[in-house]
Amino acid sequence: MEDAADVVPMTIRPVLGDSQVDVSILESLVDFKFSYNDLASAGLSTPSMGISVDNGPEQVFLLDPATGLSEHMYLNLLQGNYDIALRLFEGNIQVGKSLPEQGSAVSVAAGLDVSMDIVPLYAEMALALAVEGDDAIVNVSVPAEVVEEAGGEGNLLVVMSVVGPDFPLREIALSLTPDAAGYTASTILSDVMFGDMNFELTFSDATDLDELGNCVDSVVINSGATTVECKLTLRRRAVVGGSLLSTVGVNVFDANGNAVPGAVVSVDGEEVAITNSAAFSTPGYSKLYLKSGEHTIRAQADSSFGEAVYTSNPLSVGNIELVMDQTEGPVILFTDDFNGTQEGIAAPTGYWFGCLAKGSYQGFIGNGKLNLGSRYNNTNNDWCWSTSALTEHSFTDTVIADAGGFVVSLDVASAASQNSVITVGLGGELGTDPSTFYPTETADAIVSVRDNNVTIALYEGGTNTDNVSFQMPIPVSFISNLTIDVETVSFAAGAPATLNVVLNGDPNLIPPIPFTWDGGGNHVEIRGAAGIATNGGGINYVEYEGVSISPR
Repeated sequence: MEDAADVVPMTIRPVLGDSQVDVSILESLVDFKFSYNDLASAGLSTPSMGISVDNGPEQVFLLDPATGLSEHMYLNLLQGNYDIALRLFEGNIQVGKSLPEQGSAVSVAAGLDVSMDIVPLYAEMALALAVEGDDAIVNVSVPAEVVEEAGGEGNLLVVMSVVGPDFPLREIALSLTPDAAGYTASTILSDVMFGDMNFELTFSDATDLDELGNCVDSVVINSGATTVECKLTLRRRAVVGGSLLSTVGVNVFDANGNAVPGAVVSVDGEEVAITNSAAFSTPGYSKLYLKSGEHTIRAQADSSFGEAVYTSNPLSVGNIELVMDQTEGPVILFTDDFNGTQEGIAAPTGYWFGCLAKGSYQGFIGNGKLNLGSRYNNTNNDWCWSTSALTEHSFTDTVIADAGGFVVSLDVASAASQNSVITVGLGGELGTDPSTFYPTETADAIVSVRDNNVTIALYEGGTNTDNVSFQMPIPVSFISNLTIDVETVSFAAGAPATLNVVLNGDPNLIPPIPFTWDGGGNHVEIRGAAGIATNGGGINYVEYEGVSISPR
């Protein structure tokens, strides 16, 4: 069709910001994979390999008898040197082990193969006979794995049986002695004749006579010493143990009775589940498996929580409901809403007011506010240049001594747009005269907010060492909250600290300021000042709705 146009629907959305993600390798982890390609020719049908690193717990991995490869092994070792021991199994029978000299200080690195040979598990018997018909000395060497399986040489019963055409059956219990290579035993056979002799070594658990393994072989006795290596099969026992648990269904609700998905459930302080995260679940539900005994079960989301004490019995099934009707908040050293309610552990909580102006904006507490102001229209009626409130909050020997600092938060109801100043003094010594209401050189740091400016005065040894000012886009009349976060490792004199000023919840307006605790010890004083009225400048004031102080 002539003069026709296609219309393509498009949605255009703004993309805000630019993100870049850099990925770097902090450390390389090394994974192992076993490869022994002659398992089938060794007659192994269900092989597996156990590995122990630096004498740690043994991990066992299945081997494919056809390929000789193992399943994936999640060892995740960092590069370095390790002592590695391997054990080869056929089912639950150990049939081989690695050479100790190959497993000592093995270098592990990404892409570097490790060569460790497997030798059969064996015992050795050495027989020395000088003259036919005389006594023969028999020495037996037993690998350490046999003793380990029994739980020590005191728990292992070793019996040697010998028989031959001209040699009657004899059974002798051997006593083991540890040496550098493993364990040895020695005994004497009397009236030994030249010729063939069959022997068997049997290893049993002495506590229940459970046979752990044996080796059978033969030897030709002549006039010289004879040593025989006897291939040993060792049954590695594994004990599966645990507890008889109970099953508990937990349903979590908020204070209004609504189910709460995503709540963190903990048992005795250990987080174990999240409600509504299982494949089979209803909102606010989680399933727990508990050992026998009394447990504290808690569900928490944000600052709300609920908990209950539950007694678990073996193989029991139960259900409990947790109502998150409690609130967990930070420890409060002091709060004052200026409406008759003061809480916390800081004292005293009284206020001293400085100059009482003749005008209507003298300092007072009323109507849920701390009112601080000044009036200066003429020298005949208004002689007070400012009104300030002073209170001391002493935290000596309380939780703040162990905290990493403290946080002061002032809620501002209103402030005059010109000349009014929000001021807080930190770390100062109060002195003996309450009339010294304005923060003076006895403070360590003074924060003042006025118009579009924040000034921080720092003192050391009673001397003003620095005044730092910052311009900000918020006029004092628009400030609703001033928060001062002080970070320090100690409140002792001379200890370093950092002061962070946050206005209306924005921590990026004022950079952190370092200062030094000078005379405050490990207590803090909060001083508030309203502002300064200039000659003919009218009324200036600040109204505070609340103040709170908490450990950092």
